Amino acid sequence: MGIGAMSAVMLNLPLTSVLLATLLLASDGLVVMPLVIVAVGVAYVASARIAPAAPAETQHPPAAARDAASPATTAGPTAAADPPVTPRS
Repeated sequence: MGIGAMSAVMLNLPLTSVLLATLLLASDGLVVMPLVIVAVGVAYVASARIAPAAPAETQHPPAAARDAASPATTAGPTAAADPPVTPRS
């Protein structure tokens, strides 16, 4: 149970954590698999709940604000493309 819970918290991959714990325990892995599944589920939900929120500057703005600030929407669809670059001789 501890191997699965630790893996779930560190990797954020609950299914992989269950399989890893089951494979490491070899023949006893199938016997304790229901307990490992419960432990992984509890650890995964707890770590997701306890994890700190992302800072405000890294969060994405709402779609309406993002579209209003986009230069593509202010220029319109008929805006001319950049002129082609000619190589120097």
